[in-house]
Parts: sequence; structure tokens; C-alpha cells
Amino acid sequence: IATRRGLDGNFYFADGSYAPIFSGTKIEVLRVFTSEELTKYKREAVAYNTGNQKRYIQKKEADQFTGSYGIAPPPTTQDIKKNKEYWDTLDNTDYARKPRTRSTVRSTEYIPRNEREKQFLGQWREIMSITSKQHLIDMKNDIILRPDDPIVHVPDERRGTRLRSGAALRYALFKRYAELSGHKVQITSAYRSTKLQRKLWYRGLAKRMKKFREKYPHLSPREIKRRAIAQNRRFVAPPGRSHHNTGGALDIRISGMQMYKYRGSRSAYRRALQTGNLAGISGNDRKAVQTRIHMERTLRASYFLGTNYYRETWHWNVDRQGRRDVYDNV
Repeated sequence: IATRRGLDGNFYFADGSYAPIFSGTKIEVLRVFTSEELTKYKREAVAYNTGNQKRYIQKKEADQFTGSYGIAPPPTTQDIKKNKEYWDTLDNTDYARKPRTRSTVRSTEYIPRNEREKQFLGQWREIMSITSKQHLIDMKNDIILRPDDPIVHVPDERRGTRLRSGAALRYALFKRYAELSGHKVQITSAYRSTKLQRKLWYRGLAKRMKKFREKYPHLSPREIKRRAIAQNRRFVAPPGRSHHNTGGALDIRISGMQMYKYRGSRSAYRRALQTGNLAGISGNDRKAVQTRIHMERTLRASYFLGTNYYRETWHWNVDRQGRRDVYDNV
């Protein structure tokens, strides 16, 4: 039921899991392989375990594990065919970014569904009619972010753009302030359902698993998946763990400003924002910090939009409540 690998000297069960054998454990040798048998077994075991298909040894199924090798049954033709189809599907998938299929038509008329949405629409129109920057600043404290705020469609944005009402009004203050400063602001991403977040997560995961399999063909499927998950977390939040799933976060685009991604250290980023000294920061990182400083000093971005993820100049968490607390109420 277990075998010893020569590379690390440890014992493993037929499903590839570690067998905890320590000093004092009694071991009975059931079979000794010849070189030819071991080579054949390894080849068939790899095909059997490909695709992370785990088979656990159960007492009622003990007889089937006494196959030709006494450790694990050889893979069936159906297993080999299924595994081959699985990897061929990943290899043949086109991961190039596809053109947008969503409508870019802006909503010309926003029809509220209930009283709370009517109240939101009235506040939005009031903000968009303000001509004084100081009046916008004074209104910020009047907008209270509540966990039970409904998710509403944001007027004058791409169709389907949604936020929680409190976050949408904070964005309205920022948008109007930017317009009075000569900038045009648009939302590129706002509320995302967990279904869409799951799609983004697994699309990125499959792409990175393919890359690691090509770069490290000697690694096991389990190790490849572990590395792919670790790298995928740097670019995509898991389903239910993104602020976008709460309706309290948004990505923005500002006309005339390039939103660069910052890849340097957090300490250097904070020091540059506080002092304005960009010594030691170069390339696109310098441009990213310059854009953020301009947003802070000219558009008062964090004053209206809350906190910013320092690596992504375009991402803002308007609602500062915890993701779990907010998500439970959505």
C-alpha cells in the first residue's frame, strides 16, 4: 500500500500522499520491483495521477489495489483518455484578451425601481449640478456608508455599471470635483458578481498552470497547481474575497492621465506620497507615483474615494468596511 521514493527517501501511499513512517514503525515488504517493472509502474502511475485525480484506499476496496503491482491499479483506457483530453483542452485554449462584447452605450435614462433608488437618483442629480468645489467638500460628511445600502446602476456610465448607493454618491462627488478641475472621469470596473469573479480567477489559474507545466515539466501536478495559485493571487482576488464583490470598490480612468502599475516597495511609495521626493523611484513606478500625487493634490482622490491599493493607481475602496462584513449584507 506504500512505496519509497529514491529522491527524498520518504514513503508515499498509492495516491501520492505522504505516509508518516517514523522510527519504530514496523514495515513489511510486500514486493520488490525489478528495474523494468519499476519503470513501467512509474509511467503508468504518472498517467493515473495526472490531472490531480486522487484515489484514496478504502477498506472495502482493498482487493482492487492488489493489481499487477500490489500498490495501485494500473490506469484504465478511460482514465488515460480523460487525462489526455483534460491537458489538451488547456493547451489549446486561447487566453488572449478578447474584445469587449458588453455594450458601451451609456444609459440615457435611469429608471429607479424603489424609493431608495429614487432618493439616490435625486442626490446624484443634486451633486452633478453643483458648481462650487468647496460645496462638494462640505457634502462629503453628509453621505453615510451603510452595510444595507442597495446596489444601484450608476448614471452616465457604461450600461451595467453598478455600485452600492453610498459608494456611488462618493464617486459622484469625486467625478464632479474632477470635472470642475478640467478632468473627465469614467468607471472601468465596479461591482462584480461572485460568478464573474470566479470566471476571472479560474481563467487566470489555468493560464498560469499551463505556463508552469511548460517551464517546469519535472514538477508534479500538485506542485504546479500550488505555484500557479500563489502567483494568481497577485493578480486576481479569489471569488468572494474581492472588494469589487461588495459593490464598494471601483476602478477609474481619467482623461489625459496614464494609470501605471506600481511594482516597487510599499515604504518607498508612502514616503514619496508624504514628502513628494521621488528619489530612488524610476521608470513606470515613478510615473505611477506622480499620477497618484497629482490625484491627491489636485483632485483630492482619497478624500472622496477612501483608500487606494498602492500597486494599482486605478483601484479605490470607497467603502472602508471589511469585505466579509459587507459581503454578508449584499
